[in-house]
Amino acid sequence: MKYGCGTTMQNYHILEELGFDYIELPGNQIAAMSEEEFLQVQKTIEQGKVKCCGFNAALPPEIVLTGDGYDLEKAKEYAQKLCQRGKALKIGAIGIGSPKSRRFQKGDNLDRAWMETNAFLCMFADVAAEYGITIMYESLNHTESAFGLKIREGADLIQKINKPNLKIVFDIYHMFMENETVEDLQYALPYVYHIHIAERVGEERRYPSEKLYDYYKTLLTPVVKSGYTGAICTEAFDGDVREGAERSILLLKKIVAEIEQEG
Repeated sequence: MKYGCGTTMQNYHILEELGFDYIELPGNQIAAMSEEEFLQVQKTIEQGKVKCCGFNAALPPEIVLTGDGYDLEKAKEYAQKLCQRGKALKIGAIGIGSPKSRRFQKGDNLDRAWMETNAFLCMFADVAAEYGITIMYESLNHTESAFGLKIREGADLIQKINKPNLKIVFDIYHMFMENETVEDLQYALPYVYHIHIAERVGEERRYPSEKLYDYYKTLLTPVVKSGYTGAICTEAFDGDVREGAERSILLLKKIVAEIEQEG
């Protein structure tokens, strides 16, 4: 198992100090950088110990996955730029969660939303294939979106599209918020390429703690036992980065070691 943290470059050296394998960078920020800013990011990662496994937060709000403003040609131009920069950073994957790009409200045409999402992912995967990058669809939760909330739906979509570089993100935070079970995960497991983890504290999305230890272990057990060799990345938006990241990597290594010892 490899360990990563979804954060910005300003926290890069914290991850180095803590022994992380990867940083997962926000794709929308990478795409918006000037060439000079991006070259500095590239230089830091090339010279540092922590490599970039991929991009989360891939889309800015104006690149629409489904709903008002849906424009596949505009999205394709964006995909080309993002994948070009991803290749320069030697990333493996780009995650498509991006709740602000899902302009779907209750009562909207659900079939149309899935058709638009299908076409969007097909396009993005085809562009990414030119750069050797995998695209990962991510199911969200009801506090972030009204569309695409179940990991089983994500698995069904990826199976239907059937492209070799199109997989899913298994996000423990979203699964917990949607009361999903290990059976739901096992259904989707053949399509899992990457793992995210965070914890709800009040209204905030924080770094994981011992509080949900048993839940984390229950969900991670079938993944570890399946021979998964990818990364598990914390994806918290709140809380102290140094304290939270350090707590996370120690917690996750403890859980994975226990699962491996149990055989």
